[in-house]
Amino acid sequence: MRSLRSIAGVTCAVLASGEVCPAGNPGGPAAHPLHRAPVVGAAVDLGAVAVGAKVARTSDWRMVSANMDFWHGTHPRWGYCGVLDADFQNAYLPDLLQQLGGGLWRIGGSPADFVLYDMREPGDTSPSMCSAANVNKTHKVPGQSYFCPNWDQAGGSYCLTLARWKEMNEFATKAGMKMALDLNACWDRANAASHPADGLKMVASLVNATAKGAAEGWAAVWAFEYGNELYSSGVHGDVYGGDMVALKKVVDVAWDTYAPGKAKPVLVGPDNGAGYMSANYAAQILNVSQGAMTALTYHEYSGEKCGVPEGMVYNLSCFEATHQSAVDLYLKAADAAGAELWLGEGAQHGSSGVLGVTNTFTSTFYYMSTLGWLARNRVTNMCRQTIIGGEYELINKTTTQPNPDFYALVMWSQLMGADVYDAALPGCTSEACRASVRVYAHARHGAPAGAGAPNVTLLVINFSTETDYTVAAAPGGTAYVRQLTGDTASDAVYLNGALLRYGGVGKFPDLQAAAVPAGKVAVPKASVTFITFD
Repeated sequence: MRSLRSIAGVTCAVLASGEVCPAGNPGGPAAHPLHRAPVVGAAVDLGAVAVGAKVARTSDWRMVSANMDFWHGTHPRWGYCGVLDADFQNAYLPDLLQQLGGGLWRIGGSPADFVLYDMREPGDTSPSMCSAANVNKTHKVPGQSYFCPNWDQAGGSYCLTLARWKEMNEFATKAGMKMALDLNACWDRANAASHPADGLKMVASLVNATAKGAAEGWAAVWAFEYGNELYSSGVHGDVYGGDMVALKKVVDVAWDTYAPGKAKPVLVGPDNGAGYMSANYAAQILNVSQGAMTALTYHEYSGEKCGVPEGMVYNLSCFEATHQSAVDLYLKAADAAGAELWLGEGAQHGSSGVLGVTNTFTSTFYYMSTLGWLARNRVTNMCRQTIIGGEYELINKTTTQPNPDFYALVMWSQLMGADVYDAALPGCTSEACRASVRVYAHARHGAPAGAGAPNVTLLVINFSTETDYTVAAAPGGTAYVRQLTGDTASDAVYLNGALLRYGGVGKFPDLQAAAVPAGKVAVPKASVTFITFD
């Protein structure tokens, strides 16, 4: 049992024995037994992948985005991994995140609308925004008719100081990432039909400090979000849209005043749960916001709705139907407003994840197929929940060993470009194949524009736990294969049959491809395969 006491220098948690076990102890044991990679037996040949025309383009982040929350260490499943408590001086986290080659770090989650901002400079003796009186305002008063958000779930006090805000920005820069910060949209909001009573005074204090940081060279903010799942508070769509217009003005004035000529952060939102936000509500927000929003964002945890059929890692058709319902609801409104559509927070399961599922190789099938499906269907970014914290974390909070999803994301970042092409397997005609095999094609990251080998990366995912397949490599050329396999219930994963383990700072494993001469590429049961060409 882990202790939940905070110790200086500990990134996330300590053991009950008192032994420090921070996010920074590579070489610790895996949470599940290690297993040998499967060996392909007799396989069904699916022929060559047919790559067609360009059909979509992701955001410039190329789907390489992941989150951290504000949760305090008092939350039993987060272990001091929220951004207010995590040790950003730890060397392991930036070393790992640098492997992504740049990405978007979103900071938000359920406590976002409870966070107060104390942006006083050293020597400023004015009253703190994080006073006891103001903290009390972030919690529901018995008998009070309205509270934003409607449920008082965060607990405790959440105070973001200027010193901590600088530290977070400096960490992002060290990790090679940019930031998207979810701002408190509930402070001083008297009811669902009103704007914040004191305007955006508290939010403006943080925006102004960030603009000054941009001029001084420490700010790493690329976007501001506004509020987390405000459907629970009933905030009217036209009110939210008006708030975004006002927030855009705050950002513009701050940058024009303190950081003229520096790139201004964009605005995204409203980060409502898919299905809880109607299409009309989304359209109203975008219409009233008058172009202030770069992206319409929603949350989705589709694994909570889908069972697991026999012989499959997942119910793939259920996942895709869940994704499709969100696209059907929101893409038309986003298109009409000239905005992108983002999955702003997502994982296989919500509510901090499911130990033994969302931190294992099982989750990699959800994650990679979701990235491929969303990009193909014009959802231009996905912010994965989370980098560290909860049970859906990409990096184990006590050992700093990457979970399988992190290795997959690194390969995605290295290989998958922004341009998305139509892709199909004409030989995948059986019902079993159509239910279990997916193929996606992107321009190879860094390659010249144009579809087809050698300028394309294929992602082939076999969800079947019973059937092996093969696909044809490019005729006359060499295929370069990076294939992830392993026990789906384990947090250990193999690349081309070799166990992947992080050895500490500067010792990230080599994700080298295996060269396959012209011929067939094996796609074994329960595998995720990236294929490039010479």
